[in-house]
Amino acid sequence: MTAKISSKISPKRTALLAAARERILVLDGAMGTMIQGLQYDEAAFRGERFADFHRDVRGNNDLLILTQPKAIEEIHADYLRAGADIVATNTFSSTSIAQADYDMSDLAYELNRDGAKLARAAGLLKEIRLESLVKELDALELISWRPTWFNNSSAPPVSGSIQGKKKLNALP
Repeated sequence: MTAKISSKISPKRTALLAAARERILVLDGAMGTMIQGLQYDEAAFRGERFADFHRDVRGNNDLLILTQPKAIEEIHADYLRAGADIVATNTFSSTSIAQADYDMSDLAYELNRDGAKLARAAGLLKEIRLESLVKELDALELISWRPTWFNNSSAPPVSGSIQGKKKLNALP
């Protein structure tokens, strides 16, 4: 059976296209750099759910979607407060191939689903705040779809990055 695809255009897509015709839209920034700034240790990456997991998981930034969801949502919210119109999910390595580096291939679907929920939740918070002030474009979320990418978890921290500057000089 073939799935029926709706030809109806969503109100969010309509708003996005209209806004893009009027101005340059701002996409959020480097999620990985913001995560590095949190300076999480192995225990923080594991959280309660993976406390006894048989491999080290530090560096699996996508896993933080499940183990530190409030931190990931807050990073999205920081970008929105700083003026981003669009936030991308923290799912750069949420493929079964990339997660195989950590023996976590079976988490790919859950990471993508929950990553989208966190970006969406941050966007809804912005939407609620804006409705009380001014009608603006709703924050939109995008899922990071990329070709399969092997995890670069062995990469050293980025020298000269904005580590520790979590708030991105965000507007209040």
